[in-house]
Amino acid sequence: MYKFRWIQGYFHLEQCYPQRSKWWLMETGKGVTSSMEDELTCPVCLELYADPLILPCSHSVCKQCLQDIIHSKKEKTDNEEKIDCPSCRKPLDATKEALASLPRNLALENIVIRYTEECSKRLANKASIDLPSPEPSGGSEETEDVLPADFPVEHRQKCELCEGNTPSKAAWYCGQCSVAYCHPCLDKFHPKRGSLVRHKLRRPSDLESSNKEVFCQDHEAEAAAIFCDQCQSLVCHLCVCDGVGKHAGHKILDATTASGKIKELVSGKRQGLEKQLVSHAEQQTKLEELINEIKSIHKESESHIENQYKRLLADLSIILSQERDAILHSLAEEKNQCLRKLQHTMTESKQHIKQMHMLSQSCQELVEEKNVHATLINASRVEQLNKEVEQCANKTKEVNLQFEDCVKKKSSQVSDLYTGTRKFRHRAMAAVRLMLEEDEDQCKTIIPHIKSPTSPRSPQGQGRSEAPRVHNKYLITWGFTSTSFTAEELTANSSWTVTIDKNSTHMGNLNTGYLFGVGIASVPLNFKDLTGMNEKSLGIICSGGDIIFAKNSKQECLMQLPGLPVSVSVAVRMDQPNVMVFAYKISCTHWGDVLTGKHVVTDVLMKKKTYPVFTVSQRVKLLFPTFV
Repeated sequence: MYKFRWIQGYFHLEQCYPQRSKWWLMETGKGVTSSMEDELTCPVCLELYADPLILPCSHSVCKQCLQDIIHSKKEKTDNEEKIDCPSCRKPLDATKEALASLPRNLALENIVIRYTEECSKRLANKASIDLPSPEPSGGSEETEDVLPADFPVEHRQKCELCEGNTPSKAAWYCGQCSVAYCHPCLDKFHPKRGSLVRHKLRRPSDLESSNKEVFCQDHEAEAAAIFCDQCQSLVCHLCVCDGVGKHAGHKILDATTASGKIKELVSGKRQGLEKQLVSHAEQQTKLEELINEIKSIHKESESHIENQYKRLLADLSIILSQERDAILHSLAEEKNQCLRKLQHTMTESKQHIKQMHMLSQSCQELVEEKNVHATLINASRVEQLNKEVEQCANKTKEVNLQFEDCVKKKSSQVSDLYTGTRKFRHRAMAAVRLMLEEDEDQCKTIIPHIKSPTSPRSPQGQGRSEAPRVHNKYLITWGFTSTSFTAEELTANSSWTVTIDKNSTHMGNLNTGYLFGVGIASVPLNFKDLTGMNEKSLGIICSGGDIIFAKNSKQECLMQLPGLPVSVSVAVRMDQPNVMVFAYKISCTHWGDVLTGKHVVTDVLMKKKTYPVFTVSQRVKLLFPTFV
């Protein structure tokens, strides 16, 4: 099927699809319908108006059709500023500003909508079918195939002849009997015989159930058209007769007034629910913000503790690790407890909101009920709705109290978290108070008293010099191997400094092998032992280009060797019970203090006897100060 379409002064041949409104209305409308349809048809697309716009010449055109005309104009001519009216051919301004200012023809659009609805109803009222004779098995299913597709399928109508409390869904409706049937009841109570042959069956719809007359519960033969406001129920005229009806003397309202009153009451409840929903939605948002804020505060607190831990890590790694883990575990428990409560509150709030949505939906269904009798039938539900709304309001108060408690908890959490940070610092500083003291003030500065060890070329036990090395001399190795020197035993808190410089007579790569060592030992070292590389000594060594703290052969890298010369100061405190403090300071002559640190020594043997020890390789020499 084809049709001509008018676009910018030209007719275009286009295919017409039968599902379009024009074809559908041609099948349903005749006479006046066709005449009205001509008035409601766009002159461009020849279809019913869709989003009509009013042109300056007072004619109307579909919005999409006007866009098609402008697009066609742009493709055929360079003059994009003017178009012609499809109806009167009057030139019109086609600029973007002019098109944007065109008003919608709302009156015409509403007329088209109403016209379409009336045509749809006319088609549904005229459509009917004659069913074939029902068969014992499967006959009802076969009749469904002959029904037109225009019949409504979705409905809530129930069979009116089914026995029991759960009637089946209706499949047919007889217009003459005004009864809805399911398949079994149709075969049983409405056979295709006798006078019933002329009855017209069709698919049921909700219109039949909504327009049916309601009968009184006490007088089944009488129509219930009176509403008792005191009992909130529909009654008949016999129920209100003086001395006879049980509703005599009660306040009676007409159906329209009663329906309006019920709808007004339910509408007020619904508005209250909507306000509560808005309030709870805001609380929900604030709860989410509180959760994010609590997480952010905890994260910030952990970051502060972590930064503080890193600043003190060089000196207090073991003790701070223990204190940090304890405090963070406590904070994690507080956070989890707080978040669990917030999550529980949020869950209850969501459930309450869901319940309020359901109540609001029930109220909405009752308010939007168009049938007066149906509204009055449901009047008994209003009391239950009122109870549920009151329960909802009480629940709202509980949720509000929980929300306020969460807000208060947030303030206390902030205080507790910052208290936790201070608590961590206090506990860490108290646990390592000894390590935070200035050791130079507690130690006597000395120059270690070193005697020459046994020469590797001398027989065992011979060649040992009794004279001490002079203070203004330096330590160098013998030959091409590293040599260790042991000073006299320490008897009190002591500190000393040694400078490591290049050995000009034996230059080599400073970034390979063992370079030097400065530390303490529990026994005198053999000249072949390396400081920090056995279980009897510890100290600051340089190996592979890195400055390392070594103890019992375990190495902890402190920094890269900044270059030579470099100064190493050592302080040993022996005045504490059960422990010894080994403090060091590594300095570069160009940069000043490079690194300071401390270690707590718990070795019992080291506590009994302590010797300063030094190890040098052939590439460096160790110099002592000339005076102290």
